[in-house]
Amino acid sequence: MEHAPGIARHALLERVSLRVGPGECVGLIGPNGSGKSSLLRCAFRYARPDSGQIRLDGTDIWQTGARWTAQRIAVVLQDAPDAFGLSVEEVVAMGRTPHKRPFDGVTQEDVGLVTQCLRDVDLLAWRYRPFATLSGGERQRALLARALVQQPRVLMLDEPTNHLDPRHQIGLMKHIKAQRLSTLVALHDLNLAAAFCDRLYLLVDGRIVAEGCPRSVLTAARLKAHYGIDAVIDDHPVHATPRITPIME
Repeated sequence: MEHAPGIARHALLERVSLRVGPGECVGLIGPNGSGKSSLLRCAFRYARPDSGQIRLDGTDIWQTGARWTAQRIAVVLQDAPDAFGLSVEEVVAMGRTPHKRPFDGVTQEDVGLVTQCLRDVDLLAWRYRPFATLSGGERQRALLARALVQQPRVLMLDEPTNHLDPRHQIGLMKHIKAQRLSTLVALHDLNLAAAFCDRLYLLVDGRIVAEGCPRSVLTAARLKAHYGIDAVIDDHPVHATPRITPIME
């Protein structure tokens, strides 16, 4: 369980259990206020749960140091940080920080990793541009590159497609999926979740109410019960993944 500090104790998460396998992309879905961000904050060692454990390869991350976790888990949050005039390359290079000791300098290995990760997200030509001048989609790709520069075992993302147009949403999710990392991603867009996630967990009021492949989790009955919408669910005509079409009345 988790509760917000400074107010009456109230469980934000209760009896939540989930697993992300090697190379698996797992989606967290649920209506606003369901606990997706709270769960992610526990999982990447930002907010300590009142009970339970978060394990990475059998190790309880709360029994290790923050540096140990940062060397293995990379996080991309909803909003881009203030880059304070830094270039794209400098922002991405910050991902090497967990692997550095105080006063360590930049190595050729660091430069090579930054270059490769910028190339992977199609931003190599933008490496010297001020981060603040990038579009929303470019910023999210740069932050993904920063996460990849950490060389993590696990990638966690909180609504990474927020504020992006459809082309950039799809492009970012393709980049994420192509990494083949163990990935836990919170998504509002159910069609993106259906298209890119191997499995889904549906979170409602801090509890997991459904889990499994997108086709088994995304049913008309659940969308009605938990999102309050009527929808038609059929197969995408190209990819054969579930396609959700809300019914407008």
